[in-house]
Amino acid sequence: MGAAPPHHHRVQPADPQQIATTREIYTSAYESSSERQIKFTIYAVDGTEPVPVGTAMLLLDLGLDVAEYTVSIGVPEARGRGVGSEATLLVLDYAFHVTGLECVYLTVLEPNVGAITAYERAGFRRQGVRRNSNKWLGSRVDEIHMDAVPAEFPGPSRVKEQFEADS
Repeated sequence: MGAAPPHHHRVQPADPQQIATTREIYTSAYESSSERQIKFTIYAVDGTEPVPVGTAMLLLDLGLDVAEYTVSIGVPEARGRGVGSEATLLVLDYAFHVTGLECVYLTVLEPNVGAITAYERAGFRRQGVRRNSNKWLGSRVDEIHMDAVPAEFPGPSRVKEQFEADS
């Protein structure tokens, strides 16, 4: 039995209308991407003045009413003091009680025990593991997938109470 004949594809240049349509699609997606993000600045309030120590973000999929959660505590002195747990708790509160999301999910590296503990304290639950899928300090590690849903989130909403008090 002989080898299958090679497939030949003819590449044709795009007409100007196709180029304009493609450009419009990509431009629209880029411009609206900022509308699909909710960004938070995390402050430590130990002293008299709040000090920014990190950021958190919800990357929204409004078609599904879900979001991916990311957080970074960039000031080393703020880590391990509960700032990340409290910020995560407040972001989940906002996501479920203000935005009306049905699920917030994240991925964390398995050796990052502090982050996993903070996420679990805030209401995230482990959903699965992607084995050997990332690196930590040069070694292969697992990724832990976690999510939170409104039914498992404690109430009442501290964020909504604050909004109502300010009105």
